[in-house]
Amino acid sequence: MSDKNLKKMVLALRRLDKIERSSAIDPHNLDAKPSDKQQQILESFGQHKITIVRGGNQSSKTTLGARTFSWMLTETHPFWQRPVEWGQERLQILVLGKSGKIIEESLYYRIKSYIDPSELHEFRAGNILQKVVHKPTGNTILFQSYENVNQARERIQSYTAHGVWIDEMPNSLELFSEALRRIQARDGYFWATFTPLIVNNEIRSFCDHLPETQGKMFKIHMFDNPLYTIEKQAKILEEMSLYPEHVRRCRLEGEWMSVENAVYYFDPESMVRSLPPHYSPAWRHVESSDPAARSAHGLTIWAEDPSNGRWYCVRAEYLSGLRDTDEYIVAVKMRTQGLNIIRRIYDSACPWYADAAVKHGLHYTPVVNKAHRKLEMIKAMQMALGQQLFLAPWCQDLVAEFTNMHWSDTADNKIAKSHKYHLHDSAVYFLDCMPKFEGVTFTTDYWHDLRTANQKRKVAEYQTKQQGPLAPRQRQGIKHRGRVWGKPWR
Repeated sequence: MSDKNLKKMVLALRRLDKIERSSAIDPHNLDAKPSDKQQQILESFGQHKITIVRGGNQSSKTTLGARTFSWMLTETHPFWQRPVEWGQERLQILVLGKSGKIIEESLYYRIKSYIDPSELHEFRAGNILQKVVHKPTGNTILFQSYENVNQARERIQSYTAHGVWIDEMPNSLELFSEALRRIQARDGYFWATFTPLIVNNEIRSFCDHLPETQGKMFKIHMFDNPLYTIEKQAKILEEMSLYPEHVRRCRLEGEWMSVENAVYYFDPESMVRSLPPHYSPAWRHVESSDPAARSAHGLTIWAEDPSNGRWYCVRAEYLSGLRDTDEYIVAVKMRTQGLNIIRRIYDSACPWYADAAVKHGLHYTPVVNKAHRKLEMIKAMQMALGQQLFLAPWCQDLVAEFTNMHWSDTADNKIAKSHKYHLHDSAVYFLDCMPKFEGVTFTTDYWHDLRTANQKRKVAEYQTKQQGPLAPRQRQGIKHRGRVWGKPWR
């Protein structure tokens, strides 16, 4: 073979390698194909402003981030097109990792493995990687470690970015907040990929309550990674059996890590549930109050699905800043107006509240002997959550209390800072005094009943109007107050 033909073959092989790398999920195994879950995440880029990829260890979440942002850097993403509003400006991407070493050996190593090295120009300060420019497009990736979150926030404040990728979970929501400000001017894209091995309830709340109009959270299992064969999965499961349940679920499934001495095991996927579409104010409702003389009043309102006896917390709210007990009772009365309240429950340690409520026409059922049954009541709540009791997604304060509560390190069977959790106590009181299920009470929904009753009222009014008042002759023989119409008084 001549040198000229050999050179052409080499160039052709390089082009082929470049094409295969540009579409591969694993640049070191070009035959590897993304799983269905991976493919779904890759195709979603650009559809949401915020993307959270929460997964187990080695579930390929970092690989998905590297694959996505290498495509963005080279502007070769197969499922995304550059927004017209960006014009011809060069893209600026921020990639944040836990440390400089992780950035160099994990994040940048993965990114550059998808790209021809000759197309990249690295800029370093000493041995520390600062940024990488893609020569053909002029697009730039800036790298920043967040070992010190406050320092990292200050360093990225001057940037306007088209995309931000944070790998692994920081210890502060402030880094998320600052990163979102960086993409605000260009209406760019924010990605976070992590296994939630640390407890951070602010970040958890941010992810769990992410509005659909703003973003989406994907959850991937360790075994969603095609790398793991059936044999490897069995071996990993055997090793994981030695871990506590919450650690095992976190490392395998990407489930939120809970405090080791947490009071509740709280699973949002099974315990937080939207109300059924046939919800009606005519359902049986129960109001439960935990009054407090020196702090906020904890109020929860529960609704029973008449088709199966399951109860949903439809309201969880703190009342505070009012002057006296009467004002709190009026506030409670206003919040339950229009609901079919069949029972009101209160903390029996506050008899003054029930006495004041009677003056406003509200009658409360006390919780009996609660001081000696606290552990029993907590255990009953744990068993009921996700089975008989569900929390509506907007009851975020109550969800936070179930998530944050943990046992005291200094006192046995005592909850740390238990005086803070009045919504939780209100929920526990409700479960303790919950009415028994009486079976299906009606088959139609509230609005159908309302329309039917209104139609009957209209028909009755029309018939009365058509008949008009009785004429004098029609009144003959009709008694009225002992007198017969048409006859004189005796």
